[in-house]
Amino acid sequence: MSPDLDDLVGRQRLSYGSDPRQYVDLTGDPALPGCVLLVHGGFWRAEKDSESLWPAVTALAKMAGCVGSVEYRTADAGGRWPACRDDVVAAVRAVWAAGADPRSTVLVGHSAGGHLALAAAGQLAEPVAVVALAAVSDLVAASRDQLGDDAVEVLLGPAPDEDALLAASPWHQPPPAGRIELVHGDADQAVPVAYSRRLAEHWAATADVRLTEVPDARHMHLVNPDRPAWPVVAARIAAAVAPAEPAR
Repeated sequence: MSPDLDDLVGRQRLSYGSDPRQYVDLTGDPALPGCVLLVHGGFWRAEKDSESLWPAVTALAKMAGCVGSVEYRTADAGGRWPACRDDVVAAVRAVWAAGADPRSTVLVGHSAGGHLALAAAGQLAEPVAVVALAAVSDLVAASRDQLGDDAVEVLLGPAPDEDALLAASPWHQPPPAGRIELVHGDADQAVPVAYSRRLAEHWAATADVRLTEVPDARHMHLVNPDRPAWPVVAARIAAAVAPAEPAR
């Protein structure tokens, strides 16, 4: 890993593939305890990128040894499912290879990034904590509800069949093995809070899952450090980075 963006002090870029979008921008030292990796949303389209989460990265910088924002190939730029999920998996493995401890790694994904974080965690050999912010967690429902102007068809292709929807949908797959924090604004206008409510109930018996609803928070409020929702989000990420000791 070597410094790449000279005008941005403290930022280092780690490439994990040959495509220009396959990189992680990091601040801090992966060898120190705790690694938080953020995965942006944008309904799997290129309208969002890793830069959109850099304010959140810097706001979290004192919380962990390293904090980073993952860029990946979006579905409209060579990353149709499962390539975008596989990019997130490769990004995490690259950060581990740079010195991060899998046991103290937290994947934080927003919206479609929440979907990718949940899906990627299920592909990793080591259990990682996931903080899914307003996640598109049920692709069957998202297709039916035409979320993001039929974004599921961007991810999976036109008129995806049931098997494709089920295979790509966290709700229809076993939960990741690590801790799962679901955070959703109850005023979310892009991904209804019902998605996270249903997922928390669905996984309650088989996973270490917790749902936190943020009053009056809209979709983008969860990744904006200047919004009142941010302290709630930061607290759930902090809890995932340093979970409480079990009662003796």
